[in-house]
Amino acid sequence: ELYQLNVYDKGSFFKAHRDTPRNSKMFASLVVVFPAAHEGGKLLLRHDGEEWTFDAAEILSATTSPSAAFVAFYSDVEHEVTLVESGYRVTLTYNVYLGGKDTKASAKVIPKVHSNRKPDTSLLRTTIATLLQDPECLPRGGYFGFGLRFKYPTSGSSILGQYTYFDEILTQLKGSDNVIYQVCTSLSLKASLQ
Repeated sequence: ELYQLNVYDKGSFFKAHRDTPRNSKMFASLVVVFPAAHEGGKLLLRHDGEEWTFDAAEILSATTSPSAAFVAFYSDVEHEVTLVESGYRVTLTYNVYLGGKDTKASAKVIPKVHSNRKPDTSLLRTTIATLLQDPECLPRGGYFGFGLRFKYPTSGSSILGQYTYFDEILTQLKGSDNVIYQVCTSLSLKASLQ
């Protein structure tokens, strides 16, 4: 969904922030940078102690034909636009929705996290399975708990029939959160959000 047209001129910038989800289905933002000549205005992205730089001015200046540059990122990724040193940085920002902004979560379409590290799901699965077989581990029963690495929009604990909003979040887990959920499910463990 088209959200905003931004024109940054010399001296413009945008302080570090996270996008506010417009509803529970919004999970990302897409920024399209037009081929307007400019210097500066890099997009800095930060999440989980890592930082990435998207320099559309550099990317676009290296092309010989008219092009646009674009980047998409999860809504909970902190980002900022550095100072535009010259020219105009012109962008369109789109809100990205899971299954469309007005649809119910009917399919498990899970977006993936871009990372240089690939999760070793077999190691996690083996480790949890080994723990479950160990008589010393939770001898009277209990729970395994995992903290979420990403943030998700919530609208409280409204109940839609017997389907709670937290059940809906389980269909939208990102990256390592999704890996843990999938491994637990493959081991027939009941997963829930608390």
